[in-house]
Amino acid sequence: MRGYLHKYLLLLLIVCIAINGIFFLLRNNTKFTYTNYSSIDELYTAKTDKDIQKWAYYNNRFTEEEIKTGTEILNKQIRIDTVLDEYEKAAAIAKWLKKSFKGQEGYPAAALGTLSPLDQYKLLSTKKSEKLWCSHYQAMLGFYCTLAGIKNRYVEAVPVQGDQKAGYHEVNEIYLPSSQQWVMVDVTRNILFVKQQQKMLTAAEYYSQLVSGIKTTVTYQRYEYSTASLTDSMVVAPADVYFNSHYALRYYYTMDLKTVYSAKNKAKRFFFGNPWFEMYDPIRPHNNFFFRARQLAVLMLLLSVLSVIYFLGVKKALTRRADHSQNSPSS
Repeated sequence: MRGYLHKYLLLLLIVCIAINGIFFLLRNNTKFTYTNYSSIDELYTAKTDKDIQKWAYYNNRFTEEEIKTGTEILNKQIRIDTVLDEYEKAAAIAKWLKKSFKGQEGYPAAALGTLSPLDQYKLLSTKKSEKLWCSHYQAMLGFYCTLAGIKNRYVEAVPVQGDQKAGYHEVNEIYLPSSQQWVMVDVTRNILFVKQQQKMLTAAEYYSQLVSGIKTTVTYQRYEYSTASLTDSMVVAPADVYFNSHYALRYYYTMDLKTVYSAKNKAKRFFFGNPWFEMYDPIRPHNNFFFRARQLAVLMLLLSVLSVIYFLGVKKALTRRADHSQNSPSS
């Protein structure tokens, strides 16, 4: 009986190793990745400071020197120290960035993305041949809003269905304590704020408005180049190459890819999920079945290894006992 058990345990161990080997080879397949899907209520809860801080934590990384230099730039360029309201501050910063780099938008050098937001600003300001796109606007807006005392977070429109040639797109959300709400800012496309009947919209609300199919009027607040001011343009909810039914939204806890893709954190995500963003996707059904299947396979492998070790230990102890009995003098 013990011989058969031994064989069964070894067979189970081999099968578990094979299954986990397959899962490891498929580790980069998104179906096997844990995704934290969230509702609007979960994403936009702001009852306590803790609800806000979990999103703003990433912006605590700036050094004292970066804060000092960045604040000096803000005060020199737009006199941010004279603006009291968070909405006005955010609008001023967004307008300033758009005005500064509107002629440099295009395909950037890869090296630009490796720089801090402050160094991105310095390079783009001094070398006008350098190009930038949405991720750089997003990083700089997040940096300068943080220096201005505005809590903010990073949101990305991600293609999840169909062949979307438009690719990915990154925007910001800033938190307005006076109204206790997040609002979207898309500097890249000169959509500094979106309103519906005077209510400023979040990224999720804007997304939901456009995929609902209901034609209602929204107002875009933009930077007007000719007058160097903000203007409102009212349109019937138009088609949007990023905010449509082929896309979903990611809300990031961090954008530090070096830390996210470290061996330690990759292992945590492989075994435990350990998400670094939350996903908003109210259109498609979703679950983490394949990730749970991989977790179960890892658990089965662990149990089979422990069982084999335990069995071999018991077998060795019984062998020792038998040998001891044979070598003991008879009474």
